[in-house]
Amino acid sequence: NVVLGYWKYGLVVTVVGLLIVLVTGLYAGQVEDAQKDVQAKIADIDRKMPKVNPLAQAGISDPDDKPEVLSEVEEGAARYEAIAAEATGVSATIAWMRAAMAWERAGKSERVLAAYEGAHRQGSTGTLGWSAASSYAAALGDSGDVDGASTLLRTLADTGDGLMAEQALLSLGRLFEDADRITESRKVYGEFAERYPQSALSSEVSIGLSRL
Repeated sequence: NVVLGYWKYGLVVTVVGLLIVLVTGLYAGQVEDAQKDVQAKIADIDRKMPKVNPLAQAGISDPDDKPEVLSEVEEGAARYEAIAAEATGVSATIAWMRAAMAWERAGKSERVLAAYEGAHRQGSTGTLGWSAASSYAAALGDSGDVDGASTLLRTLADTGDGLMAEQALLSLGRLFEDADRITESRKVYGEFAERYPQSALSSEVSIGLSRL
């Protein structure tokens, strides 16, 4: 099922967009010189990474990278991790998330999970913290840890604000649906409809309920 196979698709697109904004200067002038230096190093790796097909980046198609390209991607992922291990705060979170995205392209699922965990562990707040937590939840779901993913998504849904809370709750319903935990999925979709009757995501919830 294409919809269920990419239950996190909308989340991935959102996270990628947010990261582009963050890395290109959202926190410029708000971080110390050391943080700025780390972000410059991250940007340098970004420029050297092999280009990826946008459809593949969104998870819609196979990147079909050649071995030599994957070798460069893995090298870049390792460089992101090295930066993340020495950085703190916002820069560390971004570096871990960049590493995770590179490992995902390289097909290294265990490294993906570890990198997203590293990003989430930084405890960033606001939009960046939500992005890290949501991505970690998606990776947990992909690894088969539905309970771990659902716990994290539930926390985001209950403590977040606006669209971020709505997206987390919708993702929770899709996670349960994909795991064939139909009763729990129906309950979450029903909760969403009750909490956010005017949401722009309401149509997605209705479609989800129709599949159950």
